[in-house]
Amino acid sequence: MGSVAQNALQNYYVNMAIMSCKGLSFDNGIMESNEPESEFKRRMIKQAEMVILLVDHTKFNKTGFIKLFDFSDIDYIVTDQEPDPNWLELFNTHNVKVIY
Repeated sequence: MGSVAQNALQNYYVNMAIMSCKGLSFDNGIMESNEPESEFKRRMIKQAEMVILLVDHTKFNKTGFIKLFDFSDIDYIVTDQEPDPNWLELFNTHNVKVIY
């Protein structure tokens, strides 16, 4: 974490970024609680061809202190249970593939 790590990311390109978050808010997007970690993740997705978000069912309908990014910024969500139909519709709207 920190400015050195964030600046170093500009020198790398990754096929996929796999990350987690603190919560998924239907209205606010993908949420986090740690500012330095949030900034690092934002920079990482800019360098990634594909973004995969790993979340268990307890992360749905949760907010965090910081909006990490929008649903349209991710390609896949991998979770442990089938999400509610409203979530599936939202993911479909943003072309997010869901694996459960």
